[in-house]
Order: sequence, then structure tokens, then C-alpha cells
Amino acid sequence: MSRAPLIALAWAALLAVHTGVLIAFGGDELPVLLLGGAAAGAALLGLWLAWRGRRPARPLPELSRFAALAGASVAALVIGAELGTWLVLIAAGALALAVVGLLQERREAARSAAVRAAATPPGAAHARAAATPPGAAHARAAAAPPSAASPRGREVAS
Repeated sequence: MSRAPLIALAWAALLAVHTGVLIAFGGDELPVLLLGGAAAGAALLGLWLAWRGRRPARPLPELSRFAALAGASVAALVIGAELGTWLVLIAAGALALAVVGLLQERREAARSAAVRAAATPPGAAHARAAATPPGAAHARAAAAPPSAASPRGREVAS
């Protein structure tokens, strides 16, 4: 079972508890309805996710925590224009950290690509031959009828 329904249902339970606390402390009608509606919506989402079942996983692109930090830092810079210099300075520091991390990731990716390129022998035929298990070409040649092989009736392994 996927964890997605459990997460949505746990969130719905937390919102429902907060709704109950708000009702117990005599909250106004609108906040109680909004919080209760959010709890009901999260519960419906969790039930739908559980009903839908598990689907095959889709490949996700490679994600970078430094890219996420850079995005959040830019958003904090914009918000800091309104809230004050303190948030601008924190966001600028976080953005600097994100840029350094992104540069480091880029350098590591280039280094690993260079290592892979150095380890890969030149020529596509050689790479294809390396991927073929030993003896597979001979097994195909023995299984093929003589007319399907080479003109002399047998296949020559390279």
C-alpha cells in the first residue's frame, strides 16, 4: 500500500482534532467551518487515494535540495522587501548557500560524467559486445538454421 493515503488521512485527523479544540474553546462559526471543511476535504482525498490503489511508479526527474533552497530564498527575498531587512539578510545567506551547493552539484556531475566517459570503451560495437553475455553469440549461431546464418552456413563470431 502506498503511503499517500496515510499521509492525507493523518493530516485530516490532525485538522479534525484542531477543529474539536476550536469548538471546545468556543470559536466563531466561520473558522470552525473552514477548519472542519479542510479536515473533511483531506479525509476525502485520503479515501480517494486509498480507493484508487497503487499505480506503477513514474520516473521522477533528479531533484536537488539546493534548487529548492534557491527557490525558497528568492521567495523570501521578495517577502523580505515588505517585512524588513532581517528577512532579506537571512534569505540572501540562504541563496548564497544554495548557489554554492548548486555549483558543487554541477562540478560533481561533470566529474562523474568524465569518470563514466573514461571507463566506457570507445565505439558502440564494443559497448554492445560488453553488454552481451559470454557465449550468447555462439548460442544464437548454433540455434539458427544454416540458411539464416552466413552464406557458408555458419556464423562467424567477432
